[in-house]
Amino acid sequence: MDLLLHIGSVLKYKKVGILLVDKHKSSIEISYYQLIKRKKSVDTCFVQEQLGSFKDLPSFAEKTPTILCIQGNGLVQRIVEANQNDIKQSIPNIDPEEYLVRYTELSDTEKLVALFRKEQIDSILNEPELVHIPFYNVSPGFSGLQRFIQLFDDLVTEFTSGGNTLLIKDGKIVDIAKSRDTTSQTYQFAGKERTSNEIIALCAGLNFYIGTPEEETFIPGVKQRVKEYTAQRLSEHILRYAGAGLFILLLINFLCFDNFNKKLNKLNLESQEEIKLQEEIKELQEDLMQKKQFASQNYVPDNYSFAFYADRLASFSSEGVRFTELLVCPVAGKIKEDNIIEFRGNTMQVKGISPNPSAFSSFMEKINNAAWVTKVNKQIYHYNNDNNNAEFELEIILNDATE
Repeated sequence: MDLLLHIGSVLKYKKVGILLVDKHKSSIEISYYQLIKRKKSVDTCFVQEQLGSFKDLPSFAEKTPTILCIQGNGLVQRIVEANQNDIKQSIPNIDPEEYLVRYTELSDTEKLVALFRKEQIDSILNEPELVHIPFYNVSPGFSGLQRFIQLFDDLVTEFTSGGNTLLIKDGKIVDIAKSRDTTSQTYQFAGKERTSNEIIALCAGLNFYIGTPEEETFIPGVKQRVKEYTAQRLSEHILRYAGAGLFILLLINFLCFDNFNKKLNKLNLESQEEIKLQEEIKELQEDLMQKKQFASQNYVPDNYSFAFYADRLASFSSEGVRFTELLVCPVAGKIKEDNIIEFRGNTMQVKGISPNPSAFSSFMEKINNAAWVTKVNKQIYHYNNDNNNAEFELEIILNDATE
């Protein structure tokens, strides 16, 4: 076995992805599952069934070792004698070289054989959306169920998936038959009610954790992906541990340097701190005085006045009236460089939208009756037939009712 394949078979991962593809005559059904291993238990932690295309797969699928489960058209399954190794004897007109073949021992006398065309497997693996997904193995049909058949509820005697039905008796597979029913069904399995596709995925994941497939079960495309993914993971581990070691050395060096540097800086800062604070306080006091003088000269109201006007005006905006712009004490004229900025004291400009004239009239009535309004100096009202509403613009002269 190649070294990377050997390392890949030893590596264990906390999570594994299962991509289940059920091929129909003119379409495919796609499902994606992610399984998580916690101590001695394995179960699904993410389920996406009936995806529209491979483009809908979650982004984290590219970072998770994945098993491809295939069902439906192109799949051939039979129960044959245990000592029968020539597939042509039980399935005529089959060229084994063209098929991926899986054998599952059912008993001392029987085994389940599952075949799927390699050409169709390659067409799936080469889908543009799947080229970066690290496939670890391919599991056709029911090849992964035998080891876990006893996890079904005792009442389950048939299991249907991908157009095939397993007949179960006394916790064993006794026969397999074609089925016209391709719809997903639910079964009691491993303590939960699950769809047939989820059961296939869970068994594939359990086989992944219990025992890695032997080398001969790999097909060339999958083998190459295992090698690439193993190399990627090894490089990540090497870089991570090398980076951690370098980081520790740098951290120790930094801590020693930082300790001595802090002592030196502390002495310098203590001698300069008081002078610096005094200078900052002086600058802040001068800046505050300038701002207070500027606000006083331009009749700019205090912060609570702004809140008062905005709150009262908002309380008038019932019946669908909405504001798009609100200016309290707007700038007079345009702001130009080197010119003193002047404000229009006791003035508020409002722009908004009204659904109808009635709502606007009610809104204006409340404004005109407000104690904090001296008068409405400008009023523009324009009805827009296309949007079935009206745009308005007001200039309100304020008084000192907030005091």
